[in-house]
Amino acid sequence: MMSPILWTTALTGKGPDLHRVCDFTMNGPGGGREPISSRVREVPAIWQILDTMDQPSGFLAFWATHPAEEVRGVLVADTARGMMLDPATTPPLPAGTEWPPGFVEEHWDELWRADTLPADAVRVYAPGLPDEIIDRGRRWWTDPDYKRNWKARRHHGDRRIPPEAFLVRLAAENHNLEVLTRALLARDDLAVVGVYFEAIDLVGHNFQHLAPPPLPTAPPGEVRLYGHVVENTYRQQDAMLGRLVEAAGPDTVVIVHSDHGFLWGPRRRTDMLPYTTGQPVEWHRHEGMFLAWGGPVRRGVRVPPVTLYEITPTILALRGIPPGKDMPGKVRADILEPAARERLPRERIPSWDPLVPPRRYAEMGEEDLARVREEMLEQLRGLGYIGDAGTRRSGDTGTKERGAGEATAGVLSGEQAPRVTYWRNLATWYMNQDRFADAERALLEANRVEKLPKTYWLLSEARAARGDLPGAIAALEEGFRELPDRMTPEAVRWLVELHLRAGDVRAAEAALAAHEELARRDEGTWRTILGRLAEARGDRETARKQYLAALRADPRQARAAERYAALAETPEDRVVLLPLLRRGVRRDPKIELYWKMIGLILAEQGDQAGAAEAFHRAAELDPGDDRLRVNEAISLLRAGREAEAAAILEELAERGTRIPAAWINLGLVRARAG
Repeated sequence: MMSPILWTTALTGKGPDLHRVCDFTMNGPGGGREPISSRVREVPAIWQILDTMDQPSGFLAFWATHPAEEVRGVLVADTARGMMLDPATTPPLPAGTEWPPGFVEEHWDELWRADTLPADAVRVYAPGLPDEIIDRGRRWWTDPDYKRNWKARRHHGDRRIPPEAFLVRLAAENHNLEVLTRALLARDDLAVVGVYFEAIDLVGHNFQHLAPPPLPTAPPGEVRLYGHVVENTYRQQDAMLGRLVEAAGPDTVVIVHSDHGFLWGPRRRTDMLPYTTGQPVEWHRHEGMFLAWGGPVRRGVRVPPVTLYEITPTILALRGIPPGKDMPGKVRADILEPAARERLPRERIPSWDPLVPPRRYAEMGEEDLARVREEMLEQLRGLGYIGDAGTRRSGDTGTKERGAGEATAGVLSGEQAPRVTYWRNLATWYMNQDRFADAERALLEANRVEKLPKTYWLLSEARAARGDLPGAIAALEEGFRELPDRMTPEAVRWLVELHLRAGDVRAAEAALAAHEELARRDEGTWRTILGRLAEARGDRETARKQYLAALRADPRQARAAERYAALAETPEDRVVLLPLLRRGVRRDPKIELYWKMIGLILAEQGDQAGAAEAFHRAAELDPGDDRLRVNEAISLLRAGREAEAAAILEELAERGTRIPAAWINLGLVRARAG
């Protein structure tokens, strides 16, 4: 769920196992932290393929595009966003920010900087914001002493950039990117124009907890000033999109897509703010959005879900260029009218990798590199992806990963080297692909960089998933030996679980005895472990009592909920879980298992509308599980909402689902419709 990984996948048609952009930052040659470089990307981006086919293009501000390589058209790196905002920036821009040099400068007088931004441009996002607050927002970007003093006054967990400064940046960036996009659309030599607008992401990570109804953690003063920033940002983005579509003309195919979605409205998390350091991805949802129109695009139809792998192959095919067979995504011919489909390339070439010339970059001085580095790190701090002084929470209790200035193993002379999170992100992707041996190799690399509790946990999971229970146990035991003061109570629960999976109750009891003090630090985890051991000994009643005690202590104890449901013998037993499950998803809306269980319990109780909503929430978290959509459709049918059910079933049929119940119910729906 990290933007550089996802946008690079969209722009190459390949996953992180091939493109290798797997983190926000890397370790630089001296060990300090640097934003991940475009040099890390190991496969061609779409603009390189277009170049090779003599079709120049223009791309603006996408993640992980600095330094900008030399192209026949235009390539403006992500670092340019901050450069254009900074009043201290004067042309020419630092080398690596744009290609060709001078493109941004041609439009310099049209751009807004923090000190030239009109106050009313900020008020379209926050109406009624007083001039003095807007002036403070400008000053944050223009006065280093003011920024330094503001940061010195902030407390742990507070914002890293004040909200008024974020709005100044938001308004200026949106305006500047529209200016540059219009300039590209006005040219007749570009085959494809692409631009990344960050506004929706920015407001998601800074203002959505203030949106109606505001969360209990939202400061009342901020709610009053900024409570409608989210909806106003969507309104402004839509208006801008309308202007750009008009500028592109009716014959141009326009595609709009996101890299992920957000947990809006009642889906929001209540246990953390959207900019909590190291945790902003917890506010993302897997399902994003895709729209296409113009030229040969079909009108008024809804197609099956589109994946990020399908963006580049589809754009290439629309330009008459065959995608590579090593791009796993389909060409989405279904978005086009039949005559246009016939004109698409019918064959794929093996790969574009050997056909694209090597990338060339402008020479960059150390001063330019240092400025760009700090520009991007400041942006990542503001979004919560990294902490102050370059530290970033890794999800490992009581530990911070190495920050700027700290040497880390594996740094190669003159190159960026992966940080521990790089390897863990790659391993997570492998595990989601069921490539557990590859995941294990990546996790071993992570441990070579720095040993961390979470890595041992993931290594254990990868081994268990491919049936190596002794290896999974050994991974956790090594973690307890190497990091005795940093392992978590959940690691004890998982160790006990692994022994039980291996059928060795005595070993499970011995594991708990060895780490009992640690396990007792978390009541919910402790009770879950006791329940698992009681169940393994055949004492079902004690197990159920312990599982309920675990959920009352911490409603997010998913293993306790799952095992209680398995032991429940009657609907009355199961309905006891309902308030606990609802407490759990209020704390963390991303527990897919809970939404599934809520749906099953509500369906059993006769609340078919509530069941459909719960199955829908589960399907949002796991779009690849057709069973969840089938359950949603069945609940909708039982609730009398046949049209909604039919739409889901038709979508499942179009993508060839292998769930028999989908086809049976679709047949019934079609029969009733005549």
